[in-house]
Amino acid sequence: MLKKAFLGAAIFLFYASATTGADPLKLALTTIVEEKYNDNVFFEADNSLSDFITRITPQIQGGWETEVTKLRIGGRADVFRYREHDELDAVDQLYDGQLNRKWSPRFSTTLYADYLFDERRERELSETGLLFSDDRRRRQTFGLSGQYLVSEKAAVSLAYNCSIEEFDDERTYDLEVHTLQMLVTRSLAPVLDRVTGRLQLVGGLYEYRRDYDTSVQALGVFPIDGTVDDAQTIDYYSASLGLAYNWSTCMQLTADIGTRFTRSRRTLFADYGVNPFMPDSSTSDENESWGYVANLECIRFNETGQFSVMASHDLVPASGRDGATERTSLKLSGSVRLSGDWQADGSARGYLNRSDESGVGADENELTVELRAGLRYAFDPRLSMGAYWRCSWLDDRKNHVDKTQNTVTVQLQWNWPIFE
Repeated sequence: MLKKAFLGAAIFLFYASATTGADPLKLALTTIVEEKYNDNVFFEADNSLSDFITRITPQIQGGWETEVTKLRIGGRADVFRYREHDELDAVDQLYDGQLNRKWSPRFSTTLYADYLFDERRERELSETGLLFSDDRRRRQTFGLSGQYLVSEKAAVSLAYNCSIEEFDDERTYDLEVHTLQMLVTRSLAPVLDRVTGRLQLVGGLYEYRRDYDTSVQALGVFPIDGTVDDAQTIDYYSASLGLAYNWSTCMQLTADIGTRFTRSRRTLFADYGVNPFMPDSSTSDENESWGYVANLECIRFNETGQFSVMASHDLVPASGRDGATERTSLKLSGSVRLSGDWQADGSARGYLNRSDESGVGADENELTVELRAGLRYAFDPRLSMGAYWRCSWLDDRKNHVDKTQNTVTVQLQWNWPIFE
């Protein structure tokens, strides 16, 4: 349904642009072609297998922009082809849209939605530090937020987000996440110059569920078929205080720290029908957990480049797992323009995902580190070429296993702004 809506909106924008040529309309096409060498395709600890992977990514972006309204929609397909392991060939799809509206000088809203279909094992390794099984995933995300300027010094924003993830494998947990967030900011001048105080309240509901068929041996002889209904619900609440400091015109610093409370309820029901050898069974448990939340972000930028440092700690939902994970993250990234045509960039990311030992979190204890470096040359504003190296290292402390993957990529990107 979402894909059809995005496709219809894209056709409308293309037709309107072609017939009117109005300035508010934007439409651009981007094509990325890359060749990648991967020295550990299956991300195994031993007996790693290498392969060359070709990726072709066509992408369309359209929009409408006026002084009070900004609409953006887009669609992208990632076509992966493996030279040796063609069973891993895949086509990932992403459709997204966003509508910004400024209702008055003080009040504005944002509405967005996206649909993602993917199936690659390392699809979220760079963002969460977690590997996936090879299951196909469909994710729908919706969000609505609003901001109101109470005065020249204070503002209040409220945001609701919903994410629904479904997997083909019946033994993988589907996930549904609802979050409601309120942020209050106020300038602390003249007591503290260029400093803004922050109060953030968050409430969340994480729901995991899977239903699958099972078979057991009665008396060690007779096979008995049944079904299992496994569900877990996590209520999440957090409150934090922080400061935002405009160090200079080209450097910003934000820091927040607070506390969180979570409650988990899990039920497991096995149904074997009317069978005297294997009666139905049901178990349930409930756990509570306290912890802390923290966030630190520093961004420095100028005319030739940008550098950022981000660190965070929180209990977050773990996609494809059986519960939330206590995640500590550290991200460093930067880019610099070496000349008018050359640009270099790099990043270092670390994630520690582990259980909080209360029954609320997933049974995880993994440290993931990723290093990335790249160099890009722009032939002109539309055509560019780049080379990238990435190293990913995963320390599975639960199973005492280390895994490493290196990739080298050559990428060609072509941009075609049909209407600007």
